[in-house]
Amino acid sequence: MIAIKNKGVQYLVELSLILLCFFMIQGNEYIVKAESRMIQYNGKKYNYTNGMTKIEVNEMEMSTPFGGIILNNTALVPAYYIYKQSELDVMYQYDKKNKMIYLENLDHQIEFPVGQKYAYIDGKKVVLEQAAIVVKDIKTGKSCVMVPGRVSANGLGYHYKWDAERKTSCITEQSETEEVEEEELLEEDVEEEIEYDSSQVIENPSDGESLIPENY
Repeated sequence: MIAIKNKGVQYLVELSLILLCFFMIQGNEYIVKAESRMIQYNGKKYNYTNGMTKIEVNEMEMSTPFGGIILNNTALVPAYYIYKQSELDVMYQYDKKNKMIYLENLDHQIEFPVGQKYAYIDGKKVVLEQAAIVVKDIKTGKSCVMVPGRVSANGLGYHYKWDAERKTSCITEQSETEEVEEEELLEEDVEEEIEYDSSQVIENPSDGESLIPENY
C-alpha cells in the first residue's frame, strides 16, 4: 500500500472511504426495500418480500401493472392480463358478488372460487396448494385477480414451465405438430396393448389421469 505523507490528502482519502461505505449500505437497504411491498388479500395485510415474478406468453414477456407473486411455493399470475389481454385471448370473467373466477377457451374451462384451495377444471374438482386470490398493493391501491400459474395454464391445455433463474412463469401454446405427435403416440400405445391381449377392451384410455399439478 502506498504511504500518504500529506495529512490533508490522507484525510480526504479516509473521508471518501467512509462516504463510500455509507452509500453502499444505504444502497443495499434501498434494494431490500424495493424487493418488499405491503399487500392485502383475504382481509389481511402482509409484508411481501419475494419480489415480483415475470410472465412470458409464447416467449414474449408480458407487461402488467402488478406482476406475478409467489405464495406457498406457488407462482401466481394476473389472470386478466395473462390470459385475456395476451394473444391467448382466453375468455375471462370475475364474478365479484359470488367470488368466482372463470377462464375458458375453445377446449377447456376452469372455475376458481376465490380464497378456496380447489378449482374445477372441465367440471372435475382439483385440489390446490395455493388458492386463487384478489391481491391489493397497499402503496398503489391497485388490486389484481391472481391464479396459480401451472394449474391455470395446464388446465387450459397450454404448456407451463417455471424458470427459477429468471423467476419467470413461461406459458406456451401447444403447436398442431405436438398435438398430432401426441395423438399418434396414444394410438400406438392402444394398438400395442390390443395386440398383446386382443380380448381386452380399452375404453377411455385417458380416464383416471391426475389433474393435480406440481407447485409453480
